[in-house]
Amino acid sequence: STTVAPALNVQELTDDFDLVRQKIAALKWQRGFTNMAQGFTMADVMLSQGGRPRAQSAVMVLSDGKYSFKFQTAEKAQELKDKNVQIFMAPIAEFKNKELDDLKKWASSPWETNFERIPGLKPLKYNAEIFIQKLVAKFCPDSFSPAKSAAQEALQQYILVHEGGWPNEVCAKRQMKLRSGSIDDCAKEARDDGKLAFGVGSNRNTRGMCFVLDLSVTQEYFNKAKANRTNVECPGGAWEDSGMFDSYIINPQTV
Repeated sequence: STTVAPALNVQELTDDFDLVRQKIAALKWQRGFTNMAQGFTMADVMLSQGGRPRAQSAVMVLSDGKYSFKFQTAEKAQELKDKNVQIFMAPIAEFKNKELDDLKKWASSPWETNFERIPGLKPLKYNAEIFIQKLVAKFCPDSFSPAKSAAQEALQQYILVHEGGWPNEVCAKRQMKLRSGSIDDCAKEARDDGKLAFGVGSNRNTRGMCFVLDLSVTQEYFNKAKANRTNVECPGGAWEDSGMFDSYIINPQTV
């Protein structure tokens, strides 16, 4: 008889990429059939236990493009979507077939931006870097090259110091300047006012909005924040996390 085993949790969610590479390299083929339903179930457990509340949860499925238990797989995929989990499908399949049409349905909508077929193992073997870039560009559009980001910041002379929040009233006063504009537009508004910080709308309801912040930004504070963006302090106060605005500071040398 056929035994359906649960999916393996090989590694909890982590930002230690070297550890993840080691765990993947040590994986052993489990044989048997492709059981995406069990994979989705385990992904759900891992995200509920280790996911960040304010971060977009996502699952990327790398598979041979085949599946078993169509009804159960569709049901589990829908359960993830109902929890606002993004599903990316990346089947490795030499030929297009009807099974791929089902994978498109299980991917998040629109499937055109959440589905990418890799045309077989041989193309993947000899063009791995190309497919990696395609997957990153499609599934992780906010990803960036550190070198490119540093060059961009050197040109702009402002940096993001707090994502999804802005200073409380103790840390800085806020003044609305624009209801529709870019990050560069908001930086200009702050500079024109002789200020060194600003907040920019970050969700669909606030995007384009600009607030100038009366935040105390010294050169030492700017340099320290630029060197380490982890838990940048709000001078004299604290950050208010609403998920509605991102906070930036400007290099004092440029004002």
